Amino acid sequence: MNQDRFGMDTITLAGPLEAKLRAVKAAGFTQIMLMARDIAGHPDGEDAAIAAVRASGLRVTGFQVLRDFEGLAGNLHDYKIDIAKSMLEMAQALGAPLLLVCSSTSAHATGDVEALAQDLRKLAMLGVPMNVRIAYEALSWGRHVNQYAQSWDIVRDGLLVGYQLLVLRRRLKARVFGSKLTLRLVLLFSLVAVLPGALVY
Repeated sequence: MNQDRFGMDTITLAGPLEAKLRAVKAAGFTQIMLMARDIAGHPDGEDAAIAAVRASGLRVTGFQVLRDFEGLAGNLHDYKIDIAKSMLEMAQALGAPLLLVCSSTSAHATGDVEALAQDLRKLAMLGVPMNVRIAYEALSWGRHVNQYAQSWDIVRDGLLVGYQLLVLRRRLKARVFGSKLTLRLVLLFSLVAVLPGALVY
């Protein structure tokens, strides 16, 4: 099996960043998905964390996760924009082509589809000069967006403006015959974007 086509997500690993990087390399992988806390929570600071990732030789496939971003107003919206900018800057410094965003669970978020799409368009625009795309994940426990059809409507509206690619990543929760047992599946959808010559994957 060619492991160059596969990678690992640090959310599945314990320990400090350097230990995670060594474990991924030792397992034969060449790619890694990083969590924000791997960088922001590094004891020697963000610069040291970024340097460690670069020195590892692993290719960063994405950076996660921006939570409870869309649908807010006023000071809450401004606060989340500041966090988004910081995460985009870290993603750029790491060479990560993708920032993952999950649908909001906040009680303060609106469910208005136009407002949600507008916020994602704004986020995509912020990523353009940094060459960082936006991935939107519909959490099954999201407050307003928790189904594939809803998430695609919002992503599609964002794409039609043509600001930036959005990548759709979907988490499904299936209830088994009405019981409390749930099964969570993560699916990746390959969709053709409306942007010329581009793919949403």
